Formats: sequence, C-alpha cells, structure tokens
Amino acid sequence: MAKAPITFTFKPSSDTLNYHAVVDTTALRIVNAVAELPLELGNEHILYWWMEGNSGETLSIKVSKGGDDVTTVKESTIPPGKLKAAGYRRLTP
Repeated sequence: MAKAPITFTFKPSSDTLNYHAVVDTTALRIVNAVAELPLELGNEHILYWWMEGNSGETLSIKVSKGGDDVTTVKESTIPPGKLKAAGYRRLTP
C-alpha cells in the first residue's frame, strides 16, 4: 500500500497542558502543536493520546491528509477531580 503524510494538529485549552500522542507504536514529534507522520493509506491505525494538567482542561486533535479531514477529536477533557486523562481514536487515511 502507498504511504502519505498525515498531519496531526493539536489544540490544548491552555499553555500549561502537557500532552503526548502515539500512532500505533510511533511517538509523534509534536512541534508548535503540529506533527506529521507518513501512514499506509487504506489501513486502520490507532491514535493514542494522554495529557496532564488541571481538571476541566481539554485537548482537541484534528487529523488530516492533504487538507482533507481524516478524523477529529472535538474535546478530550480531564475529568473533575483528576489531573490526567487519556484516549484513543481509530483512523483510516
């Protein structure tokens, strides 16, 4: 299968939110809230993310290929009374 560059754009609710992401087993190198990773087209991949911050803080993630949306995480939220949260999303570019 062919590979294509997939762009991951992160939007944290605050500058103090610490977050990380992995696609399958590859850690994303996030620079200025953006990461890019070549992925096999037509194959299912899993995006995992985790964050550390204050209760109620959020992280939104937009995944795109050549400007077209592949998937979007609207808002992943740290639950009340907690300082950490994690999630995952399946995607097929």
